[in-house]
Amino acid sequence: MTFDSNAFLIIFTGSLIAISCGFLGVFMMLRKMSMTGDAISHAVLPGIVIGYFVSGSQRSLEVIIGAGLLGILATLMIDWLRKRARVQLDASIGITFTLLFAIGIILINLLAYKVDLDQECVLYGEIAYLPIDSWITKSGLNLGPRITWLAGLNFLFVCGFIYLLFKELILTSFDENFSSVMGIPAKGVNLALMSIVSYTTVSSFESVGAILVVALLVVPPATLSFGPKA
Repeated sequence: MTFDSNAFLIIFTGSLIAISCGFLGVFMMLRKMSMTGDAISHAVLPGIVIGYFVSGSQRSLEVIIGAGLLGILATLMIDWLRKRARVQLDASIGITFTLLFAIGIILINLLAYKVDLDQECVLYGEIAYLPIDSWITKSGLNLGPRITWLAGLNFLFVCGFIYLLFKELILTSFDENFSSVMGIPAKGVNLALMSIVSYTTVSSFESVGAILVVALLVVPPATLSFGPKA
């Protein structure tokens, strides 16, 4: 049996993305906001399109910034609909992600002649092409697949974020009112969590796509509910 380096890189990259999404998904589930990850993964599409239109590249900082801002906007919209408009959480999530995702699809169609962005690539990803998309330095040194480096960087960001804010994330996830009494800015922590979820989502689009990102955010932490109850 021979070692297939390409298959290893694909599995390794997918594993990094799955672990990153799984770590974040635990806190989303504790907050009963698992489907908020679904909303964010769809809502960032307009930000990706606008960022790509501004920069002309799918790999630019503008795309990440645009997606991050739309992810935060989606979070704020969900919170506003739930608290101010008194819409139930599930309904507010559905309204937000369908509205923003539809806007993203409309933008792609309107700017189709200027924006080379495929909806199917955003939805399903292209991880099979990972080995041929190498990061090559100006000196000609091949450092390996670019998406693998991106997934590794995102993994480090997620681990660092959880390590630095673990206590705050736990307290705000289990009892937001108690954490506020303890002096923890619950809204700020929630916004930071949504921001890192947005970044993880957009950094994973190119490889696994929006649909699998949602599954990776929801399914791993959902397995905690399986088995006998105490």
